[in-house]
Amino acid sequence: KQFNTAACWALVKAQLGEDALSRINFTDSMIAQSIKNEDIGEKLVKAAEVANVRLVRELLEEGADPNHRLGVNYGSSALHAATNSLYFNEDNIDVYEEIVKLLVDDYGADINLPDSMGNTPLHVLFGATIAGPPFRGDSLVAGKLEKTRVLRKYGASSNVMNYFPYTRPLGDKAQTLEFATFREGRDTELFGGTAIMFGSRILSDEHDYDASLDPQYQGLTHDFISLSRIEDEVPAEFENDGEAIAAIKNVIRMGFGDDPIFAGKGRDGKLILNPKNNDRFQVRNQLFLTGHHDLEESQRLGSMLGDRLLLPILEIVFNRSGTDSDKKELMDFAMYLFGQGISDYVKDNLKDVAKDCNDKCAERYDALYENIKTLRTYTEKKKMSFAEVHDTRHPVSDLNWLRPENQNTIVACYELLNSGGVDSMVKFCEFVSSCQGTYEETFFHPENLSKNFWADIYAFHLVGQAEAFLNKNFQSKLVEAVPEAFRSKIHEGPVKTVTRVKAKRFDYSTLAEHFSELQALKADKMEHKQRLFDLKREYIARCSTNYDDRTSESGIIDICRASVVLDNEEELVEVFEAVKKEFPICRIKNGFHQDNDVTGSGYRDMKLNLLVSIEDEDGYECVQVTELQLTLKSFEDIKKLSHLPYSILRGDFD
Repeated sequence: KQFNTAACWALVKAQLGEDALSRINFTDSMIAQSIKNEDIGEKLVKAAEVANVRLVRELLEEGADPNHRLGVNYGSSALHAATNSLYFNEDNIDVYEEIVKLLVDDYGADINLPDSMGNTPLHVLFGATIAGPPFRGDSLVAGKLEKTRVLRKYGASSNVMNYFPYTRPLGDKAQTLEFATFREGRDTELFGGTAIMFGSRILSDEHDYDASLDPQYQGLTHDFISLSRIEDEVPAEFENDGEAIAAIKNVIRMGFGDDPIFAGKGRDGKLILNPKNNDRFQVRNQLFLTGHHDLEESQRLGSMLGDRLLLPILEIVFNRSGTDSDKKELMDFAMYLFGQGISDYVKDNLKDVAKDCNDKCAERYDALYENIKTLRTYTEKKKMSFAEVHDTRHPVSDLNWLRPENQNTIVACYELLNSGGVDSMVKFCEFVSSCQGTYEETFFHPENLSKNFWADIYAFHLVGQAEAFLNKNFQSKLVEAVPEAFRSKIHEGPVKTVTRVKAKRFDYSTLAEHFSELQALKADKMEHKQRLFDLKREYIARCSTNYDDRTSESGIIDICRASVVLDNEEELVEVFEAVKKEFPICRIKNGFHQDNDVTGSGYRDMKLNLLVSIEDEDGYECVQVTELQLTLKSFEDIKKLSHLPYSILRGDFD
């Protein structure tokens, strides 16, 4: 991952020649290309991460806040990003120091600035890079010690404690660091002698333990609140939903103040805690610490939170009580409690509540369908205009470079750069090196499947095409096709991530039948997991020689997607006819058809798979199948309500 960008380009130029590279049409500065749409604070963090001193200086001169924190990645600042970056090692530690000096000495950055989890750059340095037995990669540890010397030189404190799990920067990795300093002949003065053992905890066996009263953890957050206080504030039973809503909202104010709990969703769909928030409950950690002293009390508190908060919230929302703003606030708190593991304490009752809600949603769907007339027979139940190996697939005629007999890493690099699968040579080199499997993956987690270059590259290629070229074109053509009166009802869906595409590709491989059979074995989870792992390993082995498996992602035809939520049947038919005139339709799936079986769910919509192509001025052609969902607002409202109980019953929170 430490390849020099210029050296990488030289290698590609030698293999492909200048003429071939000119078609890529990249600017000289890959960094500028990848961050051109970000605000100045985000640019500063990115520039520090990739060791671009010149750009860091220019952005600071333009007025970038040296303490700017991202809304994602736990609220990292430029110092966090540079400290955690793989671009720095012992050979270029002077560049790292120059960036630290610029930020701290010249522009006043706080070297002990915490991220949203309370981690300073020194926390990040050791928490993110030292793991496993102390004999693992002493040179790696040594490089981090050099970074530590720089941070300490500019004022980094080893006494600042974070929120998760309440440790000083060296945390639970202190012994690893101590061993490394001994083997490398380094002194411990850097950490103040015995201060190297910061992070070790001695927990007594005293009874009636309360984590919030432990002097070791007091003052870590403002008004650290004991879980027993929640028990005092919230009754075991409520007279009505109104009383429950008021009591639970009061608890939310106790823990989070007036700020929203979450800042939004990351690209992986997971909720991101609001970096402005200071979670005063620290539920998971309080239960963990209490469990060290009294496991029974920890179990009781966890059950109390489930019975008095999580389950009542779900019942209120599922029964449609309260205002929309109340339900939104309560559901955010419920997702926080899920994230803190509270569902584990009330698993049986949780599934009962979810099943009751799911049944009610099915009844509401059935009642709505009674009023559907036209769409019952408007199209065939399922109609395909063309079909290849597995229903509709992305056209794959231009993928000869992926055929095993033609494979060439340099050509693959060119194709990925051309398609937008990676935006720089550095990113390509990181992808290549990540495919080799790390020590931790192979030694500590043999159950993890290491990345494989030829098995994974098509996923990057497809998603890159979608993000760089096709999605924007698809969404703009859709707006033009839909009648103006309904354009405000179009909702652009996010491009599917590489991770999601890789997870779904097995269903379109030559092993698809075996993966389908596994769904019946979920009752025996250990057998299921082992068989699933073996099948995935067999799939990767087949990718070395089988072109169909290498391109199995071509069956995932909703990488680019959008939806139109309409008020009635007449509007849906009008939009359908308009879209049909402007797009080649590969497949229609009419969920409203009278022969369509929706037992167990009741949800209905219409899905259209549309062929979209684009060619740039240099002749690069991109063709993919996209998905457009046409649905009715009445059905969509119930779907939003049923998503969580469906996830619970599916076992997502087990």
